[in-house]
Amino acid sequence: MKKTLFILTFLFALVFVGCKNNINQTNNKTEANEETITENKESQEIDYDDILARALDTINFEDGVDNFTDFPEVIVFENYRITIHWSWNVPDHMIGEVIPDFVKQDVRFIIMAELEGVRKTKTIDTFIKAIDINDYIENVLKVYALPSVIEEDIDLIDYFALEGIELEYICDNPSIDSLGKFTPATPEGDFVTEIKVNIKYKDINNTYSLGVAQIASMEYLCNKALEKISLPDSINDDIELPRKDGFVIIEWTSSYPRILGNDGTLRYTNEVKQIKMSSTLYIDNEFGSFFLDKNFFITVNPWDLARRVQLIKDNLFIPNETKFDIYLPTEFDYDVKCKYSSSDTSLLTNYGHVINGSVDTSVILTCTFYDEFGSEEINQEFEIKILHLEEGEMEGTFYNHNLIDRVSDFIPSNFSGLVLDGDRVKLASGALVGTYDSKIYTTLDFRRVVGSFSCITTPDATCELAISIRVKNTWSKYFSYGEFGLGRNNLYYDQTDTYSYMDTDMIEPNSGLSGNGVKYRITLRRKNAETKSPELGLVAVTLFLNNYTYAVDASSLPDFVDWDVPKLYQHDVPSIGGVICSATTTTMLLKFAGFDFSNKGYTYEHEYMANMVADRGHNNPTYGNWSYNMMAAGAYGVNAYVGKFYSWDELRYHLVHVGPVGCSIGGNFGIYTTAGHLIVIRGYRISNGETTVICNDPNVKGVYYEVTLETFLRCWGSVIYIIEYDKLN
Repeated sequence: MKKTLFILTFLFALVFVGCKNNINQTNNKTEANEETITENKESQEIDYDDILARALDTINFEDGVDNFTDFPEVIVFENYRITIHWSWNVPDHMIGEVIPDFVKQDVRFIIMAELEGVRKTKTIDTFIKAIDINDYIENVLKVYALPSVIEEDIDLIDYFALEGIELEYICDNPSIDSLGKFTPATPEGDFVTEIKVNIKYKDINNTYSLGVAQIASMEYLCNKALEKISLPDSINDDIELPRKDGFVIIEWTSSYPRILGNDGTLRYTNEVKQIKMSSTLYIDNEFGSFFLDKNFFITVNPWDLARRVQLIKDNLFIPNETKFDIYLPTEFDYDVKCKYSSSDTSLLTNYGHVINGSVDTSVILTCTFYDEFGSEEINQEFEIKILHLEEGEMEGTFYNHNLIDRVSDFIPSNFSGLVLDGDRVKLASGALVGTYDSKIYTTLDFRRVVGSFSCITTPDATCELAISIRVKNTWSKYFSYGEFGLGRNNLYYDQTDTYSYMDTDMIEPNSGLSGNGVKYRITLRRKNAETKSPELGLVAVTLFLNNYTYAVDASSLPDFVDWDVPKLYQHDVPSIGGVICSATTTTMLLKFAGFDFSNKGYTYEHEYMANMVADRGHNNPTYGNWSYNMMAAGAYGVNAYVGKFYSWDELRYHLVHVGPVGCSIGGNFGIYTTAGHLIVIRGYRISNGETTVICNDPNVKGVYYEVTLETFLRCWGSVIYIIEYDKLN
């Protein structure tokens, strides 16, 4: 019920007691007998017309009516329930509504009574009583109760049913303005004052006292908000932290944000931990400020194994069918390990190696997850169909050094959850995970490989490259470069296998051994179906070959080329400037390609790029990971990858026909000696039989630097950063 209806009903009930006259009297008499109403069982004929006439005689308005007179739809007369229909000749708002009319108004009521299909009508001429406006205002104000403490807006307008009424509030504290709006203006302490209201309506212009009240201070409101905060004593899940209570802002600081974040997000811990959540409640406005601090102590319990396994399973990809070895990781986050058991090791070993049969055959792979700190285990079974592999179907040879698999060369039958879309491979509609397995490439003998890819990624749309190498006729496990997404906390760790290992960005056979085959697996992921898919352009596997040469015809190359590559000095960046030569080189190459990173929220563009290329699994972090530098570059839509050139002529050819590159160097470079450094080679000059290499060296003040070919070749490790500038989107 509206506030006005309740109050005015109450007021007029007081002012006009007894005006309901015979209607109420009739109702009072009949209500007492309500429970004794029975059907008339007399056998003689009933005169309903007479009953209705006498019932209508009981309804009279000799003293007039007010607009709150009760007009019942049913009355009980002589044990008969009679239906009453009302109509009148004045606007409806004057009858039974909350808008008072202050002038006496004549009214005619037409009342129809109905019983057992018989109807009888009666007409009554009477009047609606006039109401004194001053009495009306006084009675409204009597009903209104001023709060003992004012902590919100004062709003009397709903108590008045008067169109055009104006209210102006008067208070000697700025917390309440003339419109009744409340704003905390007293930082602390009590402030008690009288609050008045000036009312204007037609000829009325009077000031009335609403009473004396305390004005809520900032201190009062902060303490009241604090009383509402209730945090659990112990948790093993996220908690909701209140951030605002009316005018009060609440900020939180965790003593262990890596476990329980300032936003209440709980992360994994393997031990019981007591954490202090410090709250600061405050109000800060034009009138002043008040701050209130309170500490809460919460015991954080480790997650149970089931929850940790569920988080792992969400990102664990076990294919429904495969022709190739399955990557079976044995260690996961959250202190969870896993061991595997195949139902038929002649088709699928416990380590994920696939032995293709003559027909498609299903096996059951049981994954047993366990906690290294406890004895609990959780089993998960996967049914996997091992597909028949035709002889030579997936085998190829590659006898060069930079294996560049563009998606146009991919084998669509090897897609799982992926589709080819133009010159990119994407996740199929609705798919959250998709994989592609490459051919098996037989190669020349190599001593190491480096993998990279070009894929448009984000923190929620990622790409993972895993490479397996063949050593002593045995395939290694898949060595993973981790799940990479631009802007994500990207990381992975060194890995080992029987005859090979992974050291940062390089995968190598054990000492004294060589590899002669490679294969890879690409996995695309996204957070949910609404997230835009990662977009893969190419995969590169760079081979460091034994006793290998690569001839290039350089006879037609010009004697001079110099690309105007933007210059960046790595030591401009504070703190990390000494270790970001690689990130600075990548930034210069991307800026040459037309990119601008000045609006990324960092003082320096190469400072921003350092955070994009960072490998946080090595030396926390490593900025010089070759693979991650080119994966980050490729995330912007260019084709970028790690490569290796085997001669100056090969590099020179690339400079002429494609553009500048990044080069890895080590040793005495003329003005400094380095154990490992990245520079941009922007061109060369041949004059009088002497060749000068033109560089952008991020370690040199001024950046531009020239060095003799002899010095360059002595220091160059032959690794390069390649961006295909003609492939820009």
